[in-house]
Amino acid sequence: KFSSILLKELRKSKLRRPDIILTNGDKALSYEGSSGEVWSIFEQMFIAAIDSGDSTLAEKCLSKLRNKFPKSARVNRLVGIYYEFTGKYDTAMEIYKNLLIDNPSNLAAMKRKVCIFKATGKIDDEILELNNILKMYPSDFSTWLELGDRYFSRYDLESAAHCYEELVLLDPYTAHTHTKLADTYYTIGGATNILNARKHFIMSLNIQCAKLNTRAFYGLIMTCKAFAGLSSKQKISASTSGDIAQ
Repeated sequence: KFSSILLKELRKSKLRRPDIILTNGDKALSYEGSSGEVWSIFEQMFIAAIDSGDSTLAEKCLSKLRNKFPKSARVNRLVGIYYEFTGKYDTAMEIYKNLLIDNPSNLAAMKRKVCIFKATGKIDDEILELNNILKMYPSDFSTWLELGDRYFSRYDLESAAHCYEELVLLDPYTAHTHTKLADTYYTIGGATNILNARKHFIMSLNIQCAKLNTRAFYGLIMTCKAFAGLSSKQKISASTSGDIAQ
């Protein structure tokens, strides 16, 4: 019973802990017997097997699920994930495209396409797909985060800042999004951006203490040093052109 409860809690919290899942999976299946819960456990074990590189167990779990749900879009997505795992990206992509033909709003399939573009180094296609997702799901946090990181990696800092600003609007109480936005402002440079960077580093530290948030702590030190190095005219100009962290 404990193993079944443990796996259920991992599903609720969306934690990927293949070590725990694989250790307790068989015990949970034995406890659940023929209840409907076993299919959630098989799916959970499949993902854990993929994460741990166990192709034999992944095939076994996927076979069980396909036999039980031969026309399920959810299971077909798992089939695509298995093909990704084996390096057959073209086959996986066809599966996701077919899923999107049946349901153009299938967010999970869209995100799997993003994963393939990322794995194959097709950054332009990845950015395009991320933007397509946001047209349909403009409040999807993880998509804004991924898109911001892609822009930042290409040194398109203004676009990255826009993405991180959206994240702050969606969830103003997450420290690392304020830190990412502050990093971007600081990298762009200029008096006003340095002030904005300082503001968001402070916000990040207000949410999470410096002991657990050293990136924001040292970022704040750097922005204060950068601001101190500005001329008086630059400081006055920056102070009157935008929001200031008091």
